[in-house]
Amino acid sequence: MAIECSISNNDCSLSAQVHCWPSCQVLDYKFLIVLAYSSPRPGMLKNLFRVIWRNLTRNKVYSAINIIGLATAIAACIVIFLFVFYENSFDSMHHRNLYRLNVVQKNADTKTSEKYGGTEFSTAPTLKDEFPEVLNYTRVDDYGQYEMTYGEKRVFFPQILFVDTSFLHLFDFQLLKGDRQTALQNPNSIVLTESAARELFGS
Repeated sequence: MAIECSISNNDCSLSAQVHCWPSCQVLDYKFLIVLAYSSPRPGMLKNLFRVIWRNLTRNKVYSAINIIGLATAIAACIVIFLFVFYENSFDSMHHRNLYRLNVVQKNADTKTSEKYGGTEFSTAPTLKDEFPEVLNYTRVDDYGQYEMTYGEKRVFFPQILFVDTSFLHLFDFQLLKGDRQTALQNPNSIVLTESAARELFGS
């Protein structure tokens, strides 16, 4: 490293030919010029880790409390992130705030509570009449295998849903054909997926 500094009473000029990171300080009673650069030197990281290890071993209880606290905080953040990611990973096409009503039942024999994902048929209209916060509702009745006929053709579908006329007003399922406002207005109306329509009607 070669550094050339010239200082006078009223002026200071600094010229340097630097082959590494220099640290040059030129001080005068009127001003202060500081050039300070730093870079990792050989063995600097090794010494740093050595100091950290000495501090950890010297204050074992304090270090353990900090490490456990940090690990717990990181684990909690990861769990919260995974939960939020999971909740937002499905049904993202629906834009309304929808809530499924569950029932908590108590078993008379075991005296334990159990959540049940279903309600009585009259629960939804009663809640809408008595609570203004309930804007709309739809009831969904899940069936297993179901037979449908078209002319002489019989098709067994593995699953069907019986729903209220407001089903398509709440859920944003995209219709390839038809009007979502009138699709389920009439009794015995049906909405089919593309694959189900092709299987039943052949087109």
